[in-house]
Amino acid sequence: MYWILPSAHLENSFLEEDKALAKFEAAWKNLGRGLVVSEAPKYDFKKELEDSEAKRKELEIEIEQHKKHLQQMNDRVTLVQRTRDELASLLAEEINQRHKEKDELHRKNLELEVKTKEILDKFNEVKDDLEDREELNKVLTVMEREHRTELQAARKELINGLQGGSTSRSPPLVGLKRVGELDEKPFRTAIKKRLGPKRERVADINEKALVLCSQWEAYLKDPSWHPFKVTIDEGKEMEVIDDDDEKLNGLKMEFGDEVFEAVKTALVELNEYNPSGRYPVQELWNFDVGRKASLAEGVSHILKPPKQKKRRTTRP
Repeated sequence: MYWILPSAHLENSFLEEDKALAKFEAAWKNLGRGLVVSEAPKYDFKKELEDSEAKRKELEIEIEQHKKHLQQMNDRVTLVQRTRDELASLLAEEINQRHKEKDELHRKNLELEVKTKEILDKFNEVKDDLEDREELNKVLTVMEREHRTELQAARKELINGLQGGSTSRSPPLVGLKRVGELDEKPFRTAIKKRLGPKRERVADINEKALVLCSQWEAYLKDPSWHPFKVTIDEGKEMEVIDDDDEKLNGLKMEFGDEVFEAVKTALVELNEYNPSGRYPVQELWNFDVGRKASLAEGVSHILKPPKQKKRRTTRP
């Protein structure tokens, strides 16, 4: 909002009012002097006196009006001056506040520049560290790939070295196993139980068990059959055997739990060690704990000296 301060036009109005008031007062004095002069000759100036009286009253009214107008003008001037002073005070406060805000903004800008520089320096430090880590990671990745290749080659050589088998009669703690291969023994047992008291030749039982086992080996290799389901274990997805699978349930109902568990074991091993091929593979195995053996376990088993048989002493 803008206020209009006193101008030259307002001052001219005051001058004109003052001139008019002075003119009226002079006319009033002249009128009084004229009455005194006119009474000396004792002339009958009744009409002139009445006119003069009327004119005097008009002049009084005009003088009062001019005085009121002048008072109004003075009041306006007072109001304008007071408003001007108030505006000047507000303007001074506004200017002072703007200066304070400007100083505060300058201070904050300086702080921001300092913080920005600190962040930029930290960013460059982290960037350099990340670049160093990335370079180190590349080197470690290459080294890991080389070590993995060497370990795989050593594991392959170890497996090839164990192909000849063990001469010991007791089963080895570490040796070779065809993971994913069906165990025929549960199939023979199931066929034997199914035949009941019938006396079948062992060769016939083995043949029927072999046919059944071969049939399920074909099922295991079938990529369209995937009797697994996904579950969440400690926040991680993992595949487990779907016990509600129709084919597995049919096997369990017809041939029992042992055959069912043998097929499940083969499925789990195939899904873990050869999910793409779905056929048994030769693997270094720790038979003591029932898992894949580490390379160190295989080497330790090979380097372990065989136990020597105690010689029987004869009494003389």
